[in-house]
Amino acid sequence: MRSFLVFLFAILGLSTPAAAFEAVNSMAAVEARIEALGSRHGAGKVLVVFDIDNTLLTLDQDLGGEAWFRWQVSLLKADGAHELRVADDFAGLLDAQGVVYSLSRMKPTEPMVPSFLDGLEAKGFRVIALTARGPQLRDATLRHLNNEEIRFDTSVRCGPPLCATRGRIAGGDVLAVARAVFTAEQLAAFDLEKPREISVSDGVMMVAGQHKGSMLRLLLASAPDPSFKAIVFVDDGLDNVENMEEAFARPDIELAAFHYVRMKAGVADFLGDPARQRATDRSWDRLSALLCAEFKRRCAR
Repeated sequence: MRSFLVFLFAILGLSTPAAAFEAVNSMAAVEARIEALGSRHGAGKVLVVFDIDNTLLTLDQDLGGEAWFRWQVSLLKADGAHELRVADDFAGLLDAQGVVYSLSRMKPTEPMVPSFLDGLEAKGFRVIALTARGPQLRDATLRHLNNEEIRFDTSVRCGPPLCATRGRIAGGDVLAVARAVFTAEQLAAFDLEKPREISVSDGVMMVAGQHKGSMLRLLLASAPDPSFKAIVFVDDGLDNVENMEEAFARPDIELAAFHYVRMKAGVADFLGDPARQRATDRSWDRLSALLCAEFKRRCAR
């Protein structure tokens, strides 16, 4: 289909449509695009947005990792009960992941990630993290980032109407802003009619698994200086990349979206290996038993 469109545009004398997004396995390709956009618009007019899990940081073990989380989400969506589920609903899954995160240490997906981010901020680019993690994971998330000396000192300031104060923002407040930003049709399309609680502070926006493109739109609607000319978005989740493109299909902001695939093979290996999946289940059972015996927590699945 795309080759036909290229041919059609060529014979009509029209410009060929750009690729929807670029798949990359290194931050070097992302850096080159950021620099080009900075030259065109000015560094201060370019907002660079990174996912965290399997984009900036990754776990050494399977339990609690991005592949494990996606697998557990698929089990939640499956009909009927499943013996390998660690929770009965999405909130319970976030809580379970939080338990693992609180005990784990993460490492950069590439050794150069911390210095790469520092370099962007030194050049005047505005840099934030946008993660599907829920607000209850903020302490663990900041610990993971701080352990690798990753901070977002040039992030977007969030003010009214979304952020009257720092920290957790109730679902009702999210909905009020969403109604001012989106049409009723968009609210339905972005699944924002009953939004979950989010969190915004320290340059990290935590959206509890909600549509990342719409969440970023809400953040920019509440930024004192929202006049960005370009956004660079980097995420290992293809659905998140597509959602960002959906939310920013608008002429006033140039979007450069990157699907970060460096960890893709490892995720695919886990999702296709029932033995590894069952191994995480055994690890979770041992951890739950310990927490139950010592702290009277996680005493029943």
